[in-house]
Amino acid sequence: MRRLDAALTRKLGLTLVVAVVLMLVLATVASAWSSEAVGPEIPGRPHWFYGNVRTDCGRTLPAGTLVTARSTEPGWTGEATTTVDSLSRYGYDSAFYVPGRGSDPAGSGAVPGEPIAFYVGGVWARLYDVATGTWSDTYPFKDAGSTNLDLMIVVGSTITASAGPGGSISPSGSVNVACGADQTFTITPGTGYVIADVKVDGVSQGPIPSYTFPNVTANHTIEATFARIFYTITATAGPGGSISPSGAVSVEYGADQTFTITPSTGYAVADVKVDGVSQGPITSYTFPNVTANHTIEVTFSKVIYLKYLTLIEVY
Repeated sequence: MRRLDAALTRKLGLTLVVAVVLMLVLATVASAWSSEAVGPEIPGRPHWFYGNVRTDCGRTLPAGTLVTARSTEPGWTGEATTTVDSLSRYGYDSAFYVPGRGSDPAGSGAVPGEPIAFYVGGVWARLYDVATGTWSDTYPFKDAGSTNLDLMIVVGSTITASAGPGGSISPSGSVNVACGADQTFTITPGTGYVIADVKVDGVSQGPIPSYTFPNVTANHTIEATFARIFYTITATAGPGGSISPSGAVSVEYGADQTFTITPSTGYAVADVKVDGVSQGPITSYTFPNVTANHTIEVTFSKVIYLKYLTLIEVY
């Protein structure tokens, strides 16, 4: 009986030792797996960025718009590029990697902590970390992994303002307007000109001196045209002669205008009145530098010839 108990004890002891060894092996393997899963990432790997791309006012960008990542410090001198897809996203259709120092064949990739800036269409983008819900101007580089980083650029809207000959519009050219802001334009005719018309997005607004675009959220155009100022000189002649030119004579601003007075046979110029003021029996008159409406009126008188008799006194 004692001999049986001893044998059983030895078997139990051996089984216990095997079980302990097996538990230690399994614990070591599990520890290795756990370390592999949560341990530090291998340095020098590229980091994958992806997200949505927007502009102010929530507008999307056309597919193919270039997205560029660069360092703001001299550590990484290269750049990574991709394009915006049809859904105004980047890094989805094809992975957008920023290289780490060890993953760049040239050895000039970014190092951990180096600030990376993003540009969309050449415009510096604001960055929104979707995971943390925070905004920033740059993002610290991390080896490997991925970051859902939305990009937003402030480009505003462009109003193209132009003016034809004879005046100006202010401001002029390509005027950038912040999203939701108002923008006023002033139209000024030059000397001798008046505003003919102002077209906004191709639609006539009439000869207005100013126009305001309220709450700008899209691109627009404004175009001003001008016309020369003309004045009217009304020329009339009474019976017995003529004035040339006659009637309502249109004269351009600043121009001179000459009138010729011609009496008919048997008549003479009696008087010429300019704006109601007598100028005497002149045969021509010039309005210099016309800048207002005028009148010129001519009257004639019949020429009377006297026949003289010679008396001879007889003594």
